[in-house]
Amino acid sequence: MFMRNVLKILLLFGIIILVINSCKKDDTTDSCGCNSIILGTIPELEPVVGTISFKIALDPNDTYYNNKYWIGYYYDYCVNCYHSYIVCNDALIPSELKHELSNGAVVNIIFAGHIKNPCEKKFDIPERSFLRITLTKIEKQ
Repeated sequence: MFMRNVLKILLLFGIIILVINSCKKDDTTDSCGCNSIILGTIPELEPVVGTISFKIALDPNDTYYNNKYWIGYYYDYCVNCYHSYIVCNDALIPSELKHELSNGAVVNIIFAGHIKNPCEKKFDIPERSFLRITLTKIEKQ
């Protein structure tokens, strides 16, 4: 009788483990980062004007997406609304522009791309957001 109860418990435990392992999220779509689902798109036929820079840590406590290209963008209809996009595919950035940015420059650009969630969230005032972007177009203005 005792052995039968132990076997039932082991069988139940095994079924629970099997169910938990089979209920993992879909591995084909990440919930954040450069390979995540697209939240929105800035179309190539309607690119927007922004600025691009290369972010380095000036403060030792700053560990937020350093050594990455960042694009800044103000909305036309909201003077205080500012989006910071951390570039996923910097291979699309022309080498001349990368060279200019390596000297600490901030350059005006026209860009388009797919907007995605960052894995590391940063919270600021409501008018400011931090997102990832997979560029589809970038040109120096």
